[in-house]
Amino acid sequence: MSFCEKGFILPIGAFFCGLLHFYDLEVTHLKPNSIAQIAIFIHIYKSYLGIAAHFNLWRALYHLMGHPSNDRPNVVIGATFLLRQVREYLEFTLRDSNKGWNKKWFVLTNPAPNLSPQTEHTPVYHACKKGLLTEETMVQVEELLKELANLKTLKLIGATVALSFCKRLTQPIQARVHPSYEYWVHVELTQGQNRKVFQE
Repeated sequence: MSFCEKGFILPIGAFFCGLLHFYDLEVTHLKPNSIAQIAIFIHIYKSYLGIAAHFNLWRALYHLMGHPSNDRPNVVIGATFLLRQVREYLEFTLRDSNKGWNKKWFVLTNPAPNLSPQTEHTPVYHACKKGLLTEETMVQVEELLKELANLKTLKLIGATVALSFCKRLTQPIQARVHPSYEYWVHVELTQGQNRKVFQE
């Protein structure tokens, strides 16, 4: 339930699927905060910049850390994404604790494009995947960081991005019929539901 609240639902989108493949992860290796980080990242690009989420930029912003350590990873919640010190990226604060979140798991069908079968393997530490990108690759990344800096200047923060996809009843990690920048409430076939979210 916590994953769904933070932007995850099946069928899975290409960016998230590629993320799991690159880092050799399964969904159960991640914690709710990592799901929130991925969803916010995807929604920034698809909604505020009007482009697909950029994988090399993700690598410039985040690195994967074994949890509790690279030597003794757990099968469940065995890894987490940590934000590098990148001043251009939007500011946001995640919950310090999601204690008890794994007591609210439930079963879903796995429609195409689907996730790989769960193997219960532990995350494997790849030193080459922790490092930054080459100078050549960073040229495009630097341009995208400038776009992020512009959004930050306009006072956009991560909480606003998360509120945006929650109010639109869409899940950024889900495979979507329309990208967020083409969102229209009457034609979005992958909208989670068609009712308004009421604030308490």
